[in-house]
Amino acid sequence: MPGAPLDAMGLAYVEFALARPARFRLMFGPLAARAKDEGLGEARGAAFAALSAVAGSRAASLRAWGLVHGLAMLLLDGALPAEDSRALVREVLGLAPGEAGAA
Repeated sequence: MPGAPLDAMGLAYVEFALARPARFRLMFGPLAARAKDEGLGEARGAAFAALSAVAGSRAASLRAWGLVHGLAMLLLDGALPAEDSRALVREVLGLAPGEAGAA
């Protein structure tokens, strides 16, 4: 399946957010946006480069990131309640229960 690595990355992204909500919010909150730390900037760049390598283009990378980040935030904020958030994310990504990132 051509999208499997990207789908697995997306699923892992949301799972990280749900498992570590405080850390996730710190990483993407206003403090992170204003941080001048060189190491943090390098880490951000490396993470986006890895996503871009899998997605194939800057536009595809931003589309994928926007989708999974939005899902993560909606789930964390309770705006998108789900009994099984992993199943919901798989459904939105178009994954069958056994595809990309299955445990």
